[in-house]
Amino acid sequence: MLGQGAIDWKKVLAECPDDVPVVLEYPIDTRDELKDELVKIRTVLSERKEGANS
Repeated sequence: MLGQGAIDWKKVLAECPDDVPVVLEYPIDTRDELKDELVKIRTVLSERKEGANS
Protein backbone atom coordinates (compact mmCIF):
# COMPACT_ATOMS: atom_id res chain seq x y z
CA MET A 1 0.00 0.00 0.00
CA LEU A 2 1.08 3.57 -0.57
CA GLY A 3 3.19 4.85 2.29
CA GLN A 4 4.12 1.34 3.44
CA GLY A 5 6.71 0.39 0.83
CA ALA A 6 10.39 1.08 0.39
CA ILE A 7 9.81 3.73 -2.30
CA ASP A 8 8.69 7.26 -1.41
CA TRP A 9 5.94 7.45 -4.04
CA LYS A 10 5.16 11.10 -3.29
CA LYS A 11 8.77 12.07 -3.98
CA VAL A 12 8.83 10.06 -7.22
CA LEU A 13 5.57 11.65 -8.34
CA ALA A 14 6.92 15.12 -7.55
CA GLU A 15 9.88 14.45 -9.86
CA CYS A 16 7.58 13.82 -12.82
CA PRO A 17 6.59 16.79 -15.00
CA ASP A 18 2.90 17.67 -14.91
CA ASP A 19 2.46 16.76 -18.58
CA VAL A 20 3.80 13.20 -18.18
CA PRO A 21 1.17 10.50 -17.53
CA VAL A 22 1.94 8.40 -14.46
CA VAL A 23 0.65 4.93 -13.65
CA LEU A 24 0.93 3.32 -10.23
CA GLU A 25 0.27 -0.39 -10.32
CA TYR A 26 0.25 -2.72 -7.33
CA PRO A 27 -2.06 -5.40 -5.93
CA ILE A 28 -5.07 -4.31 -3.91
CA ASP A 29 -7.19 -6.99 -2.28
CA THR A 30 -10.45 -5.29 -1.36
CA ARG A 31 -12.72 -2.54 -2.60
CA ASP A 32 -12.23 -0.67 0.70
CA GLU A 33 -8.45 -0.72 0.24
CA LEU A 34 -8.92 0.59 -3.30
CA LYS A 35 -11.06 3.46 -2.03
CA ASP A 36 -8.47 4.34 0.62
CA GLU A 37 -5.63 4.29 -1.90
CA LEU A 38 -7.56 6.50 -4.33
CA VAL A 39 -8.10 9.05 -1.56
CA LYS A 40 -4.34 9.16 -0.96
CA ILE A 41 -3.58 9.66 -4.64
CA ARG A 42 -6.28 12.28 -5.18
CA THR A 43 -5.10 14.22 -2.13
CA VAL A 44 -1.51 14.37 -3.36
CA LEU A 45 -2.57 15.31 -6.90
CA SER A 46 -4.87 18.02 -5.56
CA GLU A 47 -2.10 19.47 -3.39
CA ARG A 48 0.25 19.35 -6.38
CA LYS A 49 -2.26 21.20 -8.55
CA GLU A 50 -2.87 23.83 -5.87
CA GLY A 51 0.89 24.35 -5.53
CA ALA A 52 1.21 24.85 -9.29
CA ASN A 53 -1.56 27.46 -9.23
CA SER A 54 0.11 29.51 -6.49
